[in-house]
Amino acid sequence: MGQLRLVAVSLLALVACGDDGGATPQDGGGSADARPVDARPIDMPPEVTYDYSCPTAPPTDIATTVTVSGVAQQLSGTTNGPAEGVVITAYRINAGGDQLVDTRPATTTTGAFTTALIATNGTALNGYLKGTKATYWPTYLYPSSPLAQSLVGVPVIMINDANVELAETLGQTDQLPGNGIIGVALTDCAQPPAQIANATIEVYSGTTRVGDDTLDVGAILNTIPDVQGLYLITNVPPGPVTVKATYYNHTFLENDVVSYADSLTTAQIKPGY
Repeated sequence: MGQLRLVAVSLLALVACGDDGGATPQDGGGSADARPVDARPIDMPPEVTYDYSCPTAPPTDIATTVTVSGVAQQLSGTTNGPAEGVVITAYRINAGGDQLVDTRPATTTTGAFTTALIATNGTALNGYLKGTKATYWPTYLYPSSPLAQSLVGVPVIMINDANVELAETLGQTDQLPGNGIIGVALTDCAQPPAQIANATIEVYSGTTRVGDDTLDVGAILNTIPDVQGLYLITNVPPGPVTVKATYYNHTFLENDVVSYADSLTTAQIKPGY
């Protein structure tokens, strides 16, 4: 699976930037047909060699039970730290409706949490985490693919309205009430994974592209290594969406997630399982 800890590092670097970092405002909120098919910079840098060796077929070695562990972190304006008191809930995605499989508070001073043992029933666990805390946006976190084994190093990032305002200074249009934000971490298959900037990231509801134009944070803040491979899509209407990614002629595994009203959804995208 690879660790999702880089999402935390990237978001910390993003919100720590109070100026526009040389960003160029982008058009947003228009129809899908009005947007460029390829939202990468016109002057693309040379292609970088990455590890694309992830398996392309779903795993067959499925653990009987899995856990998800990590750290809840809260961002408030330009400061950050452990998110004590965040309630972490884990859900299994079922055809008949999402099933709550664990609830626990991240109450330690470090914000650390570990879910209970969750039965896989012999099938890779398709699910997500949710973090909630008063005065913060709800956060939903989707791994790059269903879990065949336990996942460690998972950050649950809690943001507030001040963080959203800072994101707007990087060139996004104003976030409209009732819409969600999708944060994407694009990585290769290496351990630890390398983060990939200058890719094309698009979010679709069915066949319609939704949300504002993708903000390639790594390309804009190219002097900050930790934000490479971080992408932000604001004003995504609530509902199931599919995140798609390409880098030159490489197509990544799609990630089906959900955008929630006035919430942050974070997702990792990889070349395979």
